[in-house]
Amino acid sequence: LFQNRSGKIFNGQTRRVVDFFYPTMSDKSTMLTLRALSYEYKLTDGEISDENLEILFTSIVEPELNRIRDKQANNIKGYEPNYFFLLPGLNTLNVNINNVEKTYLDLAKDKDDAVYSKEAKEAVKKFIKDHNL
Repeated sequence: LFQNRSGKIFNGQTRRVVDFFYPTMSDKSTMLTLRALSYEYKLTDGEISDENLEILFTSIVEPELNRIRDKQANNIKGYEPNYFFLLPGLNTLNVNINNVEKTYLDLAKDKDDAVYSKEAKEAVKKFIKDHNL
């Protein structure tokens, strides 16, 4: 799904410019690509580091949280903004905050700021780590 280019030093890290194919082609005739800097996730003792978990949370979970919380289009046929699509396990992930248990999805749909709490964030990071995502 990607083509590598030569490595460059960026903020003290060796990074590559990578072209990713866009996952869906709605018109079935034009392949779209995204050009971005790659990031090498490093394992510590066979597990993903806390720094990398934070990057995954910021780049994957937060955009979906924002989409769910800020949904504005509600009249698009077939569009359902009320679910996590990239990590569907978050739809049923139970989070305990102040002795109240809710799913992470319910926290997001209720626009509850607890979705950004330390407990919720740690539960999501644990989910990502436990499922080797």
